[in-house]
Amino acid sequence: TLFSFDFARDPLTPSENIITLPVINNGIPNAIAIWFEVNVDDEIKLISGPEKTTHWEQGFVLFKDDVYLYKGD
Repeated sequence: TLFSFDFARDPLTPSENIITLPVINNGIPNAIAIWFEVNVDDEIKLISGPEKTTHWEQGFVLFKDDVYLYKGD
């Protein structure tokens, strides 16, 4: 889990979460894929991940500039 939020307990204020991802190959990334999982209650879960068949789809964020990355960075 990279980010967690509880609508019942957490304040509704803007926030950000900085994460570090491993570089597994050399190259220039163009975007990052994003999806979510929402636990509505103990029985209902909305998931937009790539392994699920649902109308909730994944999203992506395009990178503004090209940056060459090296494996292990």
